[in-house]
Amino acid sequence: MTGTRGHAVLDGLRYRAAGANLARHLGRGPVRVLDLAGGSGGDALPLAAGGHWVTVVDPAGALLDRLLRRAYGLTGRVDVVQARAEDVPALFPAAEFDVVLCHGLLQHVDGGPARVDLLRAAVVPLAPGGLLSVIAPTPHDTALAAHPGCTAERVVEHLRAAGLAAPSRYRIPAEAGAPGFFQLIGALA
Repeated sequence: MTGTRGHAVLDGLRYRAAGANLARHLGRGPVRVLDLAGGSGGDALPLAAGGHWVTVVDPAGALLDRLLRRAYGLTGRVDVVQARAEDVPALFPAAEFDVVLCHGLLQHVDGGPARVDLLRAAVVPLAPGGLLSVIAPTPHDTALAAHPGCTAERVVEHLRAAGLAAPSRYRIPAEAGAPGFFQLIGALA
């Protein structure tokens, strides 16, 4: 597969694999999900369609507008907030979410201390025992792994420093020249 259509299909595979991994950790019934840097809703919309309530935080208004257009029929299941992930503690100071998604964000953060700070901000709105899911490209994909050191092993250390229990690890393999990813899902201790 080549071109935009090929990458769109592969992106869909990434979203489906991530959703299946997350589903292994969710109980029955709907949960409240906060999707940080959720863009146009690749992770959020399937969760909302599955009956969950999703709030997407992203600084890009155009992506949030696209998300709202794509969310047709999911009235009351999807909310959007135009803000940066770092602003989450001020926006949601109470522990009101069962799941926080931090997918495709950490590789853009320069250095371990800054990643820990971002993860600490991400867990502020997380209820006790809630889940944090992190996805980043595998480090050998230099086009997406913008900052060295954003490896699964290092991110596990960052998650522990942010107060999460040892996470489950998943590998989302590369296909047809697309990047591979790792996914870590940990519970707030």
